[in-house]
Amino acid sequence: MRLFFDTNILLDVFPNRLGKASSLMVLNASVALGNEGWIAWHTLSNGFYIVRRETKSLNEAKRFTRELLIWCNVATVGTAEAVAADNMNRNDIEDAMQMAAAVACHSDVIITRNLPDFVASPIPALTPEQFLERWPQPGD
Repeated sequence: MRLFFDTNILLDVFPNRLGKASSLMVLNASVALGNEGWIAWHTLSNGFYIVRRETKSLNEAKRFTRELLIWCNVATVGTAEAVAADNMNRNDIEDAMQMAAAVACHSDVIITRNLPDFVASPIPALTPEQFLERWPQPGD
């Protein structure tokens, strides 16, 4: 299964946040059950910026991107996907860009904490808790 991660899920667990256990469980399930983890290209820059701002550490921000690139695939996108995102006519272009990237990499589901902004998404969106309720976890 191709799991597409919204930036907020990744920031739940990287670095030094109190975190959400369910986000960590979904990330672990991505690897342990042979699922593919996918992210948007701009997730790297957005995450880098937020981690650096919150931690005041360039090294932590670099660690964020390096660790993602170890186990996540980055959706290949270009002008066509940017136009598709713009044509979604959303209030938040970043959410539309996430959806366009999820479509581009043929994701099965988008994992996000921001469900209201993914209403009518071309790819179904679930919270980590919803995902964990529907799919088996390692050891089940």
